[in-house]
Amino acid sequence: MRYNKSFLLLLLFSLLGTGLMAQKGKLRKAKRLMEDYNYQAAIDVYLKVLEKYDESEAKLNIAECYRMLRNSDEMEYWYGQVSLMPQAPPITLLYYAQALQMNGKCQKATKWVREYLKLMPDDTRARFLEKACEESMVDNLRASGDLYDLEVRPELSSNADDFSPVLYKDGEKERVIISSTRDRVKSKFPTKIVEDKWTEDGFAQLFDFELTLKDEKKYIYDYGEPEKYAKKIRKTPRHIGPITFNADQTQAYFSATDLDGKAGNEDGVLRQKIYLVNKKGDKWDKPEGVDFNDEGYNVMHPSLSKDGTMLFFASDMPGGFGGLDLYASYMEAGRWSVPVNLGPTVNTEGDEAFPFAHGEGVDMTLYFASNGLIGLDGLDIYKVTESYGAWLDPVNLGYPINSNKDDFSITMNETKTYGLIASNRDNGEGQGDDGVGDQIYSFTKLSISVEVIVFDKTTEMPIEGATVYTACSSVDSYTTNRDGKAFLEVGLDNPCDFAAEMLNYRPNNVRTKAADIKPGQTVVIQIPLDLERVFDVGGTVIDGYSEQPLGNALVRLKSDCEGTLNELSTLTDETGYYEFLEINEDCDYQLIVSKDGYTKSSSTFTTKNIGKGDEAIEVDLAINCLPGTADCPDQKKFPEDCLPTGNQDENGYDECEDQEGNKNYIDVNGNKIYMVTPEGDTIWFQRPEGVPEIVHIFYDFNRANIRPDARPGLDSLVAFLEMFPQASVRFTSHTDARGKRRSNQRLSNRRAESVVRYLMRKGIPKKRLKAKGMGEKVMLNDCYDGIPCTEEEHQENRRTEFTIIDWKEDGTELKSLKRMDGISVDPCQGCPEAPAVEEENGRNESTSSTN
Repeated sequence: MRYNKSFLLLLLFSLLGTGLMAQKGKLRKAKRLMEDYNYQAAIDVYLKVLEKYDESEAKLNIAECYRMLRNSDEMEYWYGQVSLMPQAPPITLLYYAQALQMNGKCQKATKWVREYLKLMPDDTRARFLEKACEESMVDNLRASGDLYDLEVRPELSSNADDFSPVLYKDGEKERVIISSTRDRVKSKFPTKIVEDKWTEDGFAQLFDFELTLKDEKKYIYDYGEPEKYAKKIRKTPRHIGPITFNADQTQAYFSATDLDGKAGNEDGVLRQKIYLVNKKGDKWDKPEGVDFNDEGYNVMHPSLSKDGTMLFFASDMPGGFGGLDLYASYMEAGRWSVPVNLGPTVNTEGDEAFPFAHGEGVDMTLYFASNGLIGLDGLDIYKVTESYGAWLDPVNLGYPINSNKDDFSITMNETKTYGLIASNRDNGEGQGDDGVGDQIYSFTKLSISVEVIVFDKTTEMPIEGATVYTACSSVDSYTTNRDGKAFLEVGLDNPCDFAAEMLNYRPNNVRTKAADIKPGQTVVIQIPLDLERVFDVGGTVIDGYSEQPLGNALVRLKSDCEGTLNELSTLTDETGYYEFLEINEDCDYQLIVSKDGYTKSSSTFTTKNIGKGDEAIEVDLAINCLPGTADCPDQKKFPEDCLPTGNQDENGYDECEDQEGNKNYIDVNGNKIYMVTPEGDTIWFQRPEGVPEIVHIFYDFNRANIRPDARPGLDSLVAFLEMFPQASVRFTSHTDARGKRRSNQRLSNRRAESVVRYLMRKGIPKKRLKAKGMGEKVMLNDCYDGIPCTEEEHQENRRTEFTIIDWKEDGTELKSLKRMDGISVDPCQGCPEAPAVEEENGRNESTSSTN
């Protein structure tokens, strides 16, 4: 009996082991199918595994397969299960949030993306998804619905995938080419590789349609029957397209897989490459691959600029920022240059693909699709422009161009009034859902593009971060980029007012002229902003009897601006000086001074109706010591053996006579200024220097305002310029090396602006001032990136240097001197010991503090 039980147990364990081995074999098979991009077949195998075992690997990979198939409903279900598994990788939380957002469940998506950010706080995709789910952001992205008329084009679509439309002209005829998997091509290869295993559909081919314009105003077309275009270029059993043409359609670039008829590369993966084909007469020549093709990665989705000098494309080549990145190659001496990544402003950890270059030169706009930027989820379409060699922040085209599904591969006519896109959204006709494919949609633009430029009226420098408003847009507001620009779309019906405001500036508004503005046109609106006039009030508190300065006296500033009571207070320094900086205009103020052992005193002043250049207000205050207190002197201080006569000279100096009969003239501190002998000779003890000394001025960490210890140096500069009215000053402002180079460049520009404003308030005309921000380029010591330095050494580099020019006929220049005596050191809190070394591509900027 005991033997029989042992036998039965052994048999049971044997059967279980056989079952486990079988399941492991299925898991390996499914993994191979995934590696071969055969996602649907892999799903079927994994589901069979799950029929018998609760296998976490199967659940995780099923979720991944549905992500690659862009099936958001199944993604949500499977990632919802995976996210609860303790061994699930953190990235699955992000994918779950993406699926929820695609299915319109933003509130739940926000919860899960925040869980992911706790683990991966630096993932910009997650930050953008969190931002995109904010109610105000969703409202803004959906607010452009009345600017486009969009509808599905069944004439161009099929039950397969239809995408990458390209509008072009064949002589006088308007045509469109699309990529489509509608036709299963024949192949000499085995049947198992004729279909695209990723989609279980035919490989994409090019189809050509003739467009006949029926209504010019509404852009209504008749679409002809599809013609196979790929065979005109090169017959291939694999993917071919998208395609792009030069201006006269004599050259074309297209992407294709396996154009040479091979069954795949050494690793078994079919990759796309870009090919050039030239037209000779009515026929296309043999295609040739471009120089930057590679067997190790994809190069695809070409788009040629109108002038033929730039070729944009997508690639997963090494060194990018995520999956697919956008690159540009430039025509140089008849050859395409080494591709250049468009950088982190455009590219993300996600995918950027399907570029479309519209226009040329400074008017060129690049459109592309991305799933890594702020959007409505899935792939969204964005536009971006270039400024001085740098790409500006991408702009989401909003709804209805974008939806919560995949929207991509845009094309449009020259006036941007009519175009086509591809999308897998549900179009309400039973197509376009997760299970069918991509469809072609046409759009008509019912708006004009507006480029708003906000700049400082005095310095003419662009203002970054200004807020732009207009009642002609449903979007609440726009924010200017680093070039002071905001881009928006408005309707055509009425004139529009555009208003801009920025902290410390007066708001301003400008109205567009509606006449002769047509759909698709770009209107440039310039809005100059005046700095709010701010005033500095300061002065000296003295003893009214001895006229000596009083330190540690309490000075209070009271105001009643716009019905709001405000009070500020400060203590005088050892010289009796007090100061209140940047007080408002159009207000009445009262100064009240007090000190123990002294009477109180007050004075009033106003900042209403004060002329330009009078922003520095001086109010001296006197209080009298109370008799009987220890600090109340009986008489003014005079030098020993010098008896006061009770007289004063024309400058207000008190006179006293010494034993030799010399008349000495004394300031309030008892210092001798000069002496007149009985013979009438004058002897100066403190003669004013002929030329004021010009010195560097210094700044607090990450600040651009003028510090109190910089004012004497600037006032000496003002005195010099007043002494030599023909002179001009050239100055450069600098930062230390901590922080990002771009941020430091902007900070040095602001420091230069603050000096310009200070000197102009002192009455120096702007034409005599030549300012430039240098960022962190020039150090006074060795404190460059990567070099450990003390706070005192960093302080030396946060400065403005001056050079006086044209003050002498012989061309002599006078340079400012570095004087660190009495200069306070403002330390950086929590900064690294040595600033991080920044690579040329800007990706190693690990410290975010500016200086």
